[in-house]
Amino acid sequence: MPTGYSFDNAGAAGARQLDQLSEAFDGHTTSVLTEYGVGRGWRCLDIGAGAGSIAGWLADRVGPEGHVTATDVDPRYLTERDNLTVLRHDVGRDPVPAGEYDLIHARMVFVHLPNRHEVLARLVSALRPGGLIVLSDCDCRERDPILAVPDPADAETFELFNDIIRSLGRRNGADLGWTRYAYAAMRTAGLAPDRTVVFGRSWPGGSAGCGLYQALAYQIEPTLRADGMTGEQLATLHRLLDDPGFVLSAWLMHTTVGRRPGAAAGTDPGRGAG
Repeated sequence: MPTGYSFDNAGAAGARQLDQLSEAFDGHTTSVLTEYGVGRGWRCLDIGAGAGSIAGWLADRVGPEGHVTATDVDPRYLTERDNLTVLRHDVGRDPVPAGEYDLIHARMVFVHLPNRHEVLARLVSALRPGGLIVLSDCDCRERDPILAVPDPADAETFELFNDIIRSLGRRNGADLGWTRYAYAAMRTAGLAPDRTVVFGRSWPGGSAGCGLYQALAYQIEPTLRADGMTGEQLATLHRLLDDPGFVLSAWLMHTTVGRRPGAAAGTDPGRGAG
């Protein structure tokens, strides 16, 4: 059965991928979580925690009165703290870690889960009444628009790469447009969805957005070659992704927030001020 995930985070390129993901999107993620009042005393579950930047931020926010459980299929980059527990865990297959959570957060996870609706239903049951689920994924259905390129002939090389990487995701079971349906999926699962916040910006060569693509390209280079990219095209791709004159509009992230019914209207799920 396809797993939905196309990359290997174990090597240097995988580590860079996680770092670039954090640099690109942590500001967006923490702004949403802050707005919803994440604060002292909260019990949080961070699924697919990656390099641990959001798990660490949550641990700082909830303080010693709260607790964060950070999970990943490969937790090598996660570090435990007094109020942060690390678990090796595959949310697509394993039971949800026991707890009654005030917040469950997952970023760039559900797009890769073929059984995402089943997983969402299990997560809802792990929330306390009034608790929040925050899901973030990028809409990757279409080619990323190129806003500027030093040599127009090089645009074809990036577009070939972009087509291959999206095709690979589909072959492995990813739904690259899933995030558009997260709001409706939350309602079907019994949550009260609040809203979807969309984050997007331009990414010049050398930025975190282009660096994220570059890390992915190194990870799947055998696939890129097998699907028709030459060594010369790969060199051009990496040169473009480093060139500030090359600019993309990419990684349009949708963050959808839902609440488990049961708390009084307007009540924050946490136990302290944010």
